[in-house]
Amino acid sequence: MKTQKNWESLTEVLKAMRGAGPFIVLRNYEELDDENYFMSGHDDIDFLVTDQKKTKEILDTVQDVIWRSQDHCFVRIKDTQVKIGLRYVGDGYYCLGWEQEMIEKRQNHGAFDIMDEENYFYSLIYHALLQKKKLSEDYRNRLTLMAEKLGIDISKGFHECLFDYMRKMDYKVVYPKDPSVPINYKDVPAALLGPKTEWFFRVAFHRIRGKIVRTITNHC
Repeated sequence: MKTQKNWESLTEVLKAMRGAGPFIVLRNYEELDDENYFMSGHDDIDFLVTDQKKTKEILDTVQDVIWRSQDHCFVRIKDTQVKIGLRYVGDGYYCLGWEQEMIEKRQNHGAFDIMDEENYFYSLIYHALLQKKKLSEDYRNRLTLMAEKLGIDISKGFHECLFDYMRKMDYKVVYPKDPSVPINYKDVPAALLGPKTEWFFRVAFHRIRGKIVRTITNHC
């Protein structure tokens, strides 16, 4: 039986990832280093990569059997399984034009690259509002501080702030290829919505997955 590669450090992992092309850490990188793999309150590292298949091959990842998602997997560091999310350009996690912009405008942050401040702010609103069941207090506080720093007016609320930006940039709210991504699109204007590809099957998957996860949790 093949043994999964055991990396010496997160820095070594990040350096190896560059062999698969440009990538960024999507969010929650502020505390990320060789001692802290995750930001407080989070349990994985989220990346946006340009070549998911090659990245997985280089890192020798194993899939997350609970979520059964091709985008959730584990990399082994110092005999510890570290959970990572490998989003990729063209996966619908954000619309294609926005994902390309994130990669093109990436900035170096030591051992890895991140988004520029504007893209980070609006993409974090998108994630906090549309890919979560509700806006958490943690994200509300972080986004408020970021808006103050960037001089962005959020008096109309985070939803309108995001939608105004997306209209200006001609971005759409799209449906991710990974059906495990929560979708909270009830407040999105119809004009900003992309096509509902396989929408019925995605809703069914979410309901089934929710029952499975609750069953597992109740028996742990």
